[in-house]
Amino acid sequence: MRTIQDVKRTSWRGRPALNVLRLASNVADGETITIGGVVFEFDSNSSYTAGRIPIVVGTLTPTAVMPLIVSAVNANTPYLAIKISDNEMLLVGKDESSPIGAVPCTETMAGANNAWSAATMNTGAAGGTVAMQLQQRAAVAQDVSLDHILFYFPFTVAAVMVQIRTSTGALKTWTGNVTVNGNVVTVDNSNTTDFAATDVIAVLASS
Repeated sequence: MRTIQDVKRTSWRGRPALNVLRLASNVADGETITIGGVVFEFDSNSSYTAGRIPIVVGTLTPTAVMPLIVSAVNANTPYLAIKISDNEMLLVGKDESSPIGAVPCTETMAGANNAWSAATMNTGAAGGTVAMQLQQRAAVAQDVSLDHILFYFPFTVAAVMVQIRTSTGALKTWTGNVTVNGNVVTVDNSNTTDFAATDVIAVLASS
């Protein structure tokens, strides 16, 4: 199994495309997995379709098959396959040469819940086009009175994470909502457990 160190990127500033393959049931001879134009075929009888990459399987269970899929994908595609478990494989761009578009991912597996999580790779972004910034500030009484606190970022926000701590640094439970409108992120007290004055709200946003 690969580790975080295996997927460490020191110079890539983009966002990789990704998808997840789930394998909950046994596979069968002749079934296929396709990534872009690369077709892999499970082969348990030494016979497979010309032009396809055989994944030679003796035992058809997810436990036996998943490592073989991972190895075949890593050897034959511009993506990095990471075994999460016997039943789940993460497929992600491994460097800046990996396609970042909505590359089709298909399969012909009949087993229950043997499928990709999406019909295409989740679209990534090229190196140098993703901005990221962390902002934090303590809420004041007016923020609490208005039931929200605002943050402005110098880019259009596509993804955001929020963490709220007390003035002493303790992680605080909070059940409000986060909304994004262009460059503006709003953290509100719309539910039952609110942030309070002097609580520190940290917002990590990326384009």
